[in-house]
Amino acid sequence: MSESGCQRDVACQNLEVSGRTQLDTVSSKVPVVSITTATYPVSAGQTGTLFALNKADGITVTLPAPAAGLNFDFVVATAPTSNTTTIVTTSSANIIHGQITTSEDAGGSVACVAEADTITLVANTAIVGDRVQVVSDGTRYFVSGCVKLATAATTTQASW
Repeated sequence: MSESGCQRDVACQNLEVSGRTQLDTVSSKVPVVSITTATYPVSAGQTGTLFALNKADGITVTLPAPAAGLNFDFVVATAPTSNTTTIVTTSSANIIHGQITTSEDAGGSVACVAEADTITLVANTAIVGDRVQVVSDGTRYFVSGCVKLATAATTTQASW
């Protein structure tokens, strides 16, 4: 069923295909934001964005209040050397759960606390390519990620 008024080169809500169809090129690019400031407030409207952490002397990234389906990727693009980079919840809410893995040891994981409010990428330990992702169910954020060294990332609970 076609949408009334749908024209060529216009985004349409419905697509009807009869028979065999081949799409020669389909591309989807993820928005990328390079963070170079000391603080950065992420907005809910940036869901799906890859944030390149590009500041050697550390960044404090603040997540928006959780909402179902929000997801953000963070990758170390410039290794923090003189200060840590942190990803924090709004109002220090203890709502981060999950696991960050590492290939460094047989256990393969970074020490993560339940109900954290801060993810830290540690200065002089986190390296370019270390990565964490946070996804929300509307109440909490779930973290997953991978770092080279087990000591490169931590999750902590600053408040109780």
